[in-house]
Amino acid sequence: MKQEKCTYVITETIILALIAVLAFTVLNNEYLFGWAAHNWKFYLFLAGIALLPIIWDKRLLSALITTGIVVGIFAGNYIGSLIKVLNEAKIVEGMRAEQVYRLRHHPGFEIWICAIILFAVIGFIVETIDTRKYPPKRALKAAIGPSLGTVLGGVIIPRLMYPYRYNDTYPPLLIHACQWFLVGYAVSFLVILIFEWAKSKIEGS
Repeated sequence: MKQEKCTYVITETIILALIAVLAFTVLNNEYLFGWAAHNWKFYLFLAGIALLPIIWDKRLLSALITTGIVVGIFAGNYIGSLIKVLNEAKIVEGMRAEQVYRLRHHPGFEIWICAIILFAVIGFIVETIDTRKYPPKRALKAAIGPSLGTVLGGVIIPRLMYPYRYNDTYPPLLIHACQWFLVGYAVSFLVILIFEWAKSKIEGS
């Protein structure tokens, strides 16, 4: 058991250290990696949070948080840069300073933190739910309906009925719908898993 814990600690530490090395060297000019290098204490704090669950034998949770840190920093940097470029293309002369500031904002940090939280929640649920009795496949299928409803009611219908409310600061309809679908699907999946877990606890008591 101790040897397995040490293996997790060493492996995750090496992965997190490698990301730090990249942030301080070859990827330092990239927005989010440069931010992480400049705010190295915050990154160290995240690394500590990722390794902490191993103390309580929550190795999967620890591994998923580490995965969230790694996936999130890459996704936040490059997807955030793409979103920034697309938004900056919408800037026109005479636009209000508030709109210009919003369009020039790089959402990389927000994407990074959301990825960490998402992986942490998934890890917590997987650690606590008996996946043999309540397999994730059930939640994966059940989450499709609510996420499609979210896209329909939150994006497609409002944008078709009230197009004047959506100015150039909003993404194109397809991208907007995909964003809502992904977020809605992730939230629905987690809520359904939690519901199944709570249901099993109530039935077992």
